[in-house]
Amino acid sequence: MKKRLLISSLLSIGIFSIFGQVVSAASAPGIITSPASHITYSSAILYAGINTNDQISIAWFEYGTQPNSYDSKTPFKAVSEPSIINSAIDSLSPNIFYYFRAVAKNIAGTSYGKEMSFKTAIAPPAPPVVSSSSANSSSTTSSISSSYLPATTLPGSYY
Repeated sequence: MKKRLLISSLLSIGIFSIFGQVVSAASAPGIITSPASHITYSSAILYAGINTNDQISIAWFEYGTQPNSYDSKTPFKAVSEPSIINSAIDSLSPNIFYYFRAVAKNIAGTSYGKEMSFKTAIAPPAPPVVSSSSANSSSTTSSISSSYLPATTLPGSYY
């Protein structure tokens, strides 16, 4: 009975011994959200560091326009060793705050990075529209007109 209790206790904390070697159970990946970069009026690149804890993991980013509310996510990335991951996001609205966090998952669980934010740039002004009617109305035209005068009408001319 004592042996069973000891084994149950060790299993509950994730440590047990097989043939004299201490083995620990898998643990969830570690994930750290990093600041976004290359921020434009419509796109940004998100970064995170992941420690897989020797387990194959997947990682992605969640993002949205409200704190702690993520209505979009990036595609999953498979990771098998400690890495830096990044994802480009686009089709963002100009001059808006976006909130994001990194997420990592493996067989032992899911980990969430700290929420970070960035603000997209103001959109550049739209280029002026040039239509064909305005181009013709603002252009300057010049013409040369001439008329035929018989040589006899010119002073000093003889026919």
